[in-house]
Amino acid sequence: MNKPFFYLISVFLISACGDDLGSLNTGGVSLGGTGLPTAGGGNIPPLTTKEETNDYIIWTKGVYTQVCENLTISSYFQNSETNEAILKDGHGTFLIDTNAKPTSNLTLVLTVKNNNLYPIYEYRYKCEPPVILRDQNQNIYEPIEDPQCSNTSDEYQILMPSDTWNYTLKYNIPKYTQAWNMKYDKEFSINQYSPINQRLKCSTFSLDFLVEKM
Repeated sequence: MNKPFFYLISVFLISACGDDLGSLNTGGVSLGGTGLPTAGGGNIPPLTTKEETNDYIIWTKGVYTQVCENLTISSYFQNSETNEAILKDGHGTFLIDTNAKPTSNLTLVLTVKNNNLYPIYEYRYKCEPPVILRDQNQNIYEPIEDPQCSNTSDEYQILMPSDTWNYTLKYNIPKYTQAWNMKYDKEFSINQYSPINQRLKCSTFSLDFLVEKM
């Protein structure tokens, strides 16, 4: 074979293979995209390569707020991986792999602000969680940790006028498609030693959310 002709054929083949590889690389799924998944036809970012750990998503209602007895109570979910707040209705966050650290896959932020001109006493004996988290079968789930509560012997904590309590609660919930409910469950009063039958409660603070398979 004529050598110049042979070299010309080789260069052409190598160039063609390179074009094919390039088309495979540029056509792949982009990982690490920005933004959060949204319901209702929004653009949902592609799953990571660990699809088995990111196949369930928590759909939220953004910031949920109620005013009870001049207390402003608000809650919202955070992205368990980035700790970014989920602020918009219909946004979601993936249920992360609980085999890796941290072991929680649901982060709930709760705030209680005292709008009164006098102190409020919230009864939280032995560091009981300020909310009750239930699945659709009425099973109750406790937070994994609560570093904000260190004194387990106090029956109540005091919220001064214009002050705010901030709770960050982490849970490990199962990866099933089901509905969930969270309620603020603590009793409070304007008197330090108020009897049980005179204590107040924000019984209407109830937040529903859904865990769904993607």
